[in-house]
Amino acid sequence: MRLFLVILPPLLLVLVLLGWWRFTAGQRTSDELFDQSLLSAALAISRDVAISEGDALSPSTRDIISDAGGGEVFYHVTDYAYPPRPETAAPQDKPYHYLAEYRGELMRVLRMQERHIIGTMTGEAVVTVWQRVRDRRAFARQLAQRSAAVIVCLMGVLSLLIWVGVQIGLRPLNGLQAAIEKRSPDDLGRIRRPVPKEVLGIVTTLNRRLLQMRHSIEEHQAFISDAAQHLRNPASALRHGGATMTQITVQDDGIGIPLDQAEAVFRRFSQLRNGEGTELGLAIVEQVLRRHHGEVTLAPCDRGTRFIFSLPPRAA
Repeated sequence: MRLFLVILPPLLLVLVLLGWWRFTAGQRTSDELFDQSLLSAALAISRDVAISEGDALSPSTRDIISDAGGGEVFYHVTDYAYPPRPETAAPQDKPYHYLAEYRGELMRVLRMQERHIIGTMTGEAVVTVWQRVRDRRAFARQLAQRSAAVIVCLMGVLSLLIWVGVQIGLRPLNGLQAAIEKRSPDDLGRIRRPVPKEVLGIVTTLNRRLLQMRHSIEEHQAFISDAAQHLRNPASALRHGGATMTQITVQDDGIGIPLDQAEAVFRRFSQLRNGEGTELGLAIVEQVLRRHHGEVTLAPCDRGTRFIFSLPPRAA
């Protein structure tokens, strides 16, 4: 849905802009076509004026006027100021389009002036034709509405195609998700399912992490196995060995304690040399071992001090 919503709005914006451009272009094109139809009507009327010597319009000209697009066509042939007049002076040498009011309505007007010879008389014929702007705009609006209907249908079809395309495009990912969900929690093997190249990097990284996790678990299990083995061996130096005492030897490499002063080091607050300690550590150790039916002794060594802690098996 997120991918669909990311793709669709820009497309809709393009279609809206396209529709607006189509509307304005259609309006402009229709105005040009309507103006051309007014010019055709004016030329036909001017021709009939010359042929009929100003008496009547031919049937073909009446057909042109009645079939003109953009609404009803009004015409006037005279040198009087009866039709809608332009606000500024109109050029005399070419057809002239302008907007003017006629009987309270806005009109699009074409004024054309031509010289005609009727019998022995020569004169200027001013042909004016006009249409309601309201009718022309209504006609253009109908065209725009048809275009809008087509664009709306196109938007619906494109939205459906995009949705289907997104579903098809994401189908391999959905299949990958389903395959991973079916895997056993103990299965840390590589994902061998073929995937699109867009997600190949993700699957490769996931496979690498699975391999690292498997190695980590194997090392962890090996450590637990080795530790259990080491713990089982002393438990068996006690159960099956027949030992009466368990001894732990601790030795350092310091300046050492003379054996003839061994008794003094286990007394409380006793110091062989001046120091910062309270000299309670070895006295506490000796008391703890005694309560567990054991003992601590000072043993000879080449360097430093060696203590031997002895405990019965049950206490150990």
